[in-house]
Amino acid sequence: MSANDILNRLHAIRAGEELDWNAIRNEVVTSYRSTHDDAERTTLLQIYKSVMDTVERGGGLSPDDLDAFRHSRREEYNLMLISTCVAEDGNVSPEALRAVTEREVAAGRMAPDDELRMVAIGGPEAFATTAQPPSPKPRFSIFGLGRKRS
Repeated sequence: MSANDILNRLHAIRAGEELDWNAIRNEVVTSYRSTHDDAERTTLLQIYKSVMDTVERGGGLSPDDLDAFRHSRREEYNLMLISTCVAEDGNVSPEALRAVTEREVAAGRMAPDDELRMVAIGGPEAFATTAQPPSPKPRFSIFGLGRKRS
């Protein structure tokens, strides 16, 4: 699905109609992974940010769910960005990551002091020193949020 298709779906939502944000989020992420067009990716990131901001502001999440949502949202956003910076050898290109985070800061989707941005600025040396072991606690998934419970 293209970014324009997703935008058209969003524009077709009527006032008061429930936003199936999780389905839209899934379409954005899937489309982002499947395109190699930078303009398309940028539009998809704009959609992602707008939809996720809407959920964060008024999605009816409990305080605990909201904290978990923010954490998962940040991880998913970072993974989308990093996915565009993987070189043919399977490693993340520090130069590409620096360029992507510069674009995101300039667009206002990323804070200048964002952790991923700081790693990108640090270059190859930062990549070797920022690796952390996986967290032993279970990860929260935003995939289940926003669905009606029976």
